[in-house]
Amino acid sequence: SSGINAEYGATKEEKLKLLESEQVYNDRIHDQESSKREKLIKKINYQLNKATSLKKEAFTRVEELQDQLNEYESVVMSPSPAPFTPRPNTTVGNRARRINTATTDNKRLSRPKSTGLLVKRSVIHSGQM
Repeated sequence: SSGINAEYGATKEEKLKLLESEQVYNDRIHDQESSKREKLIKKINYQLNKATSLKKEAFTRVEELQDQLNEYESVVMSPSPAPFTPRPNTTVGNRARRINTATTDNKRLSRPKSTGLLVKRSVIHSGQM
């Protein structure tokens, strides 16, 4: 808008310089906006990947716990004594396995409401001796 007023009394060279400076300014604004959009897209992709990874780990852990529970139930329900051997935790690294074992030893696993059976993990492990 201010460029239009300046153009009336300006020479061709002055008009050209004015247009060039406006173009440089517009290009800079466009580049900044593009950069912001790219950063936002990267941030959203990172968050999405992280959330997906956490969900996969959670589902894997739920499956492992369900398998342990099913094995324990089969031992408890079987008429003949069978040794209980928990499956090794192969989907989580050693460090995470140590952390999971340490933090879940004293926690209780809840059964569906139909049975009301609550089993401590330490009880499950003591049954294998």
